[in-house]
Amino acid sequence: MNININFYKYARALSELSKDNKELEQVRENLTAFNNILEDNMQVFKFLKHPGITLTQKTAFVKPIAEKLKFSETARDFIRLLLSEKKIEHLKDILNNYNAILRAINREIKVEVQAAYAQDKKALVEIKNVLSEKFGCKIILKFSQNKDLIGGFRIIAKNQVFDCSVKSQLEQIEKTLK
Repeated sequence: MNININFYKYARALSELSKDNKELEQVRENLTAFNNILEDNMQVFKFLKHPGITLTQKTAFVKPIAEKLKFSETARDFIRLLLSEKKIEHLKDILNNYNAILRAINREIKVEVQAAYAQDKKALVEIKNVLSEKFGCKIILKFSQNKDLIGGFRIIAKNQVFDCSVKSQLEQIEKTLK
């Protein structure tokens, strides 16, 4: 996540407004959808960023997209604000900060679990429940397969790494034997 105080300020103001309007999740979904459009279509991104195109033209371009995707008024206004301040290229960074704020509000943390082999849903639910109890909050679990681990697993949460992999254990044994 890009830690820029300006991105955070935008995200914080947006979260407060969204909370007041009882649309925290809807704004997240709307802005995520719009960010995906910008990332998937460079022509749209270039059009909205182009200094020679007026704000009126840009907002007229965005309006049918927002209507079709049923964006909340808060999301529409925020996109309009970013366009007027020529900051649309920072939407992803602001959205990352907004998502972090929502995770804090909802008492959620992102956890990555890496294992040498694919895990079944039952094992992932069990890991999620144990971590939820340990950290005292809701867990957003991301699983990835890492064949370098040989066996076992590695958990990355709250800037901490819990390495229970065979590779790590072998490295510990090697250090002990030296």
